[in-house]
Amino acid sequence: MKNKTYLTLLLVFSANVFSAELIPLTKYMETADSNDYFTLETIAKRCSAMNLAMTRWAKEGDELFKTATANYTIWFLFANQARGLKYPDDDPSVYGKNITSSIINIMEEVDALFKRNQDMSGSIFAGTFLETDFQVCAMMREKLLGDESDQ
Repeated sequence: MKNKTYLTLLLVFSANVFSAELIPLTKYMETADSNDYFTLETIAKRCSAMNLAMTRWAKEGDELFKTATANYTIWFLFANQARGLKYPDDDPSVYGKNITSSIINIMEEVDALFKRNQDMSGSIFAGTFLETDFQVCAMMREKLLGDESDQ
């Protein structure tokens, strides 16, 4: 019996050691090197994933869906460009698959936060760090593209 309890505790502890959760982009940016392409890639993947998650909450064809889809694509391209600049000798098709996988993983986490927040507050992101994250994405997109579009 003692071995079963020990094994159960070990498994629970192991699961928690490898788990991670999204942190606000503002918190990430406090310690990240803004001159490093890895930082831009990380931010671009988060912004891409958030917009991809928004497509789940919009009706296909409406303005929110179109905007979220366009923003998802732009941030995906930024992530790929940053990775290519950081590692110019790497195969774009290989790192493109890696970036896509990362975006999908992040999107699932964002969508879970949307669902929980809607259940608790009636809004998918108002009042959460995701609201600020969308503002960060919009501000960075404006700087990167030189436009005043959303996200």
